[in-house]
Order: sequence, then C-alpha cells, then structure tokens
Amino acid sequence: MDGQVALLVEDDVLVGMGIKSSLEQLGATVTWRNNVAGALDAVNSPTAYDFAIVDINLDGEVSAPVLDRLIEEAIYTVVSSGYDASNLDQRFQHLPRCEKPFTRASMRRLLCERGCV
Repeated sequence: MDGQVALLVEDDVLVGMGIKSSLEQLGATVTWRNNVAGALDAVNSPTAYDFAIVDINLDGEVSAPVLDRLIEEAIYTVVSSGYDASNLDQRFQHLPRCEKPFTRASMRRLLCERGCV
C-alpha cells in the first residue's frame, strides 16, 4: 500500500483512529473526515485518492452524497457499516462492504481485491 492515498470517512473517533493507524502501518497516506461536509470537501479537493473507506452513517447523517461523488470520480470505495446490506441504498449495493466490527485482515482483503495493498 506504499504510496497509496486514502480517504477515510468515519465519525467514531476510536474506530477512525484504529483504521487510520492500520492504513498508515500498511504505507498509505490517510485523510480522515468525520462528517459529510468535510468528506465532500476532501473529495472535491485536488488530492487524488486511490481508495476510500466510508461509514454509511455519520452521526445520524447518511453519507450518500459522499458515496455518489466517489462513484462519479471512479474512486474505489469500501462501505463500512454496522448495519446489514439490506439497509444500504440500492444504488450502493455494488460497492464492496465491510461490516463493523471488522478486522484489519478483512479490510486488507477488500483492498487487495483492488490492488491497493
């Protein structure tokens, strides 16, 4: 994952710190945002992201606008959620998904499928 640039969108501080640390240990540079507005600013910035990990529920706000922008930009996106797949909007069903709580190994497996690791 050396040299990869990741966008992490997660509202839970402990979960976010854990994911960020794991990604950095694998060699990624991580931008972490904890709300929809901040995540949209990050996606719309000049930074070229190789992949994103996005929590579907950000403190009660659905991250659909962020997912829509990431799809528009063709950025490989993994949805992280504590909810099962049936709660995910139909237009995001095709995205790879990591159900919380997830392990570093399961996150790495999803990223390996894309070649990020």
